[in-house]
Amino acid sequence: MLGLATQNEDDCAARAVCVRPSAIEVLRAATRIQHARLDERLDAVAQFCDPHRRLALCRRYAALHIPADAVFAAWLGDIPELDLGGRSRTPLLAKFAADGAFPAFPEPASQAEALGMLYVLEGSTLGGRFILRALAERRSFQD
Repeated sequence: MLGLATQNEDDCAARAVCVRPSAIEVLRAATRIQHARLDERLDAVAQFCDPHRRLALCRRYAALHIPADAVFAAWLGDIPELDLGGRSRTPLLAKFAADGAFPAFPEPASQAEALGMLYVLEGSTLGGRFILRALAERRSFQD
């Protein structure tokens, strides 16, 4: 399986304490390859560093997140603890919505599926922190 999700029972008994991975550790292990592929394929740091490619990347982010925010509001808006307004990227990305015509974001089949979709997109927030750190290290991103 993942290696993290289960441990040899004999090993656990021999140590008298069996440390189980957290859910987040299991998720990270399960998605590590997909994240590496996405990072390699998108190469957001290089795109943000290139003034000729930066605007197109921001428009692509807008085309993903603005429709996603609308879908999440419809499916999850009644859960105040999610603070969808605070999570929304629409206010930041609206200026990159050239004509406002975006591809449709997939409709979830249930509220549980909507939560899973939100979880995936929330991962991009963490990815954004890595991107900002890399840009700061390069000191080539000024705006």
